[in-house]
Amino acid sequence: WTSELVHEYVKCSRDPLYFIEHYVKIVNVDRGLIPFETWAFQEEMIKGFHINRFSIAKMPRQVGKTTTVVGYMLWYILFDEGKLIAILANKAKTSREILDRIKYAYEKVPLWMQQGVSAWNKGDIELENGSVVFTAATTAAGAAEAARDAYRGPIATNDAKRGLIAAQKAHPFLYGLGNLVSLVPTMSRPTQFFKEAENSLIKRSLNAASGGMRMSGIEAGEE
Repeated sequence: WTSELVHEYVKCSRDPLYFIEHYVKIVNVDRGLIPFETWAFQEEMIKGFHINRFSIAKMPRQVGKTTTVVGYMLWYILFDEGKLIAILANKAKTSREILDRIKYAYEKVPLWMQQGVSAWNKGDIELENGSVVFTAATTAAGAAEAARDAYRGPIATNDAKRGLIAAQKAHPFLYGLGNLVSLVPTMSRPTQFFKEAENSLIKRSLNAASGGMRMSGIEAGEE
């Protein structure tokens, strides 16, 4: 280790946006493997995840929201010890695909920044620093698994309605929950969804735990 590498490591550990923009690689259909050049709304997402304990991103499809969350989750497990991330989706296959993207991004990080790997499986990974990422479907069993370990780190879901239900099952643990990140794709009645979320038990639980829920992102159809 040189003093420059130590300085860079510390800088990355303190600033997820800096880490993502300088060390996370993504695949572009035309240009191949490229650095992750974030848009303004993606920077807002990252800052929102980092500052707020609970986030909802109401956004269109195919704008890079999952890629943004993948970058943040990679930062989270690389620079925190003993953390756990639960990736929930309506199908287990979908959540495993998101995990595969985390794995790919991890492999492209410089060796001096990587943690050792304790487990590297189809549905979960564990790093030498004790941080774990596991996948599950937003079923009763998946929600129960997420609830059991929710106190250790974020729940990330691309299925907002089921994700909120999963978090509701985990609400006894919310005082210790690291983050709830829910991605909302284009839907026919987003306003009604948010109205229902605000009036639900999970909304009241989140208020009790953290003083409020962060609802961030862009409206469906915005550019």
